[in-house]
Amino acid sequence: MSSNTMLSRVADHLYWIGRYLERGEHTARVLNVQSHLALEDSPEVRRRKVSDILNALRQPELSATEMEDASYQLALDPDNHSSVRSCIRNARENARHVRERISSEMWEQINKVHLHVAGDQNNALFQNRPQQFYQEVLVGIHLINGLTDSTVSRAQAWLFIQVGRWLERAGLLVTLLETYLQDADQKTYLDWLGLLKCCTAFEAFRKKLGVELSPLKIVDFLILNERFPHSLLFSITQLRRSLNDLAAETENRNTRELHRLVGKMHHDLEYQRAEEIVEGDMLLYFDRFRRDLMAVHSLVYRLYISWEVEF
Repeated sequence: MSSNTMLSRVADHLYWIGRYLERGEHTARVLNVQSHLALEDSPEVRRRKVSDILNALRQPELSATEMEDASYQLALDPDNHSSVRSCIRNARENARHVRERISSEMWEQINKVHLHVAGDQNNALFQNRPQQFYQEVLVGIHLINGLTDSTVSRAQAWLFIQVGRWLERAGLLVTLLETYLQDADQKTYLDWLGLLKCCTAFEAFRKKLGVELSPLKIVDFLILNERFPHSLLFSITQLRRSLNDLAAETENRNTRELHRLVGKMHHDLEYQRAEEIVEGDMLLYFDRFRRDLMAVHSLVYRLYISWEVEF
């Protein structure tokens, strides 16, 4: 391991700051969109949407059948490790351990969002005006990301945060897309609208592909678009770039397998056609991506965080 590499525990904290912030923002965004769309649905459709939301957010084990109960467990439940509240708390705890590696502006904003979400007054806000609660969380995390990009040097600390951020985003997108696309023939216009809005993609999609919503067009935009920030290809491209820069910055010469794996994922997406994905076995397609992303996580840990000393 290169002498230029920071302490592994520091790298670990930075990596998880990126992952927890991305997970918290994604969860708040999905809940904001789906709880709003569910207001017009029948009780039966609402229960189906609750099941979709739990699967899309990788928490099918939660015992919730009503939107209100599911929303609370996913947003504010302190005992749910993946709730918005827990994600922000965990991001803050990791940031606390590496305050010397991040900017004071970034730390102050993380702390501000944490105190805001953990405050007792937010239970009332969540109950009475949930959309406002979600919007305040989203704006708060976007400010953290903006301050990270504006005030942290593009060195190892920033790169570890970016690796965590883009790896988490890619994994979240895979699960979200798998949930909605595996039963595409049963989905309605509002389902596709909700999926696009969950990815902040509706306006960008409409400008590029028009108003017609279909699985083929959605796959083309949310999986294969190289310019939209919440597409799978864009996320893998940024992940690959961050890992390449990190290897150069740390002078790590053992990254061949990691770069091969991420390069293969990027290559497959870059030359894939939407028709091939829609007409193929989508469960197998997304499962392969999930396994590859898990392998990337394991390799990042082995190379930078829990690496073995060579004699």
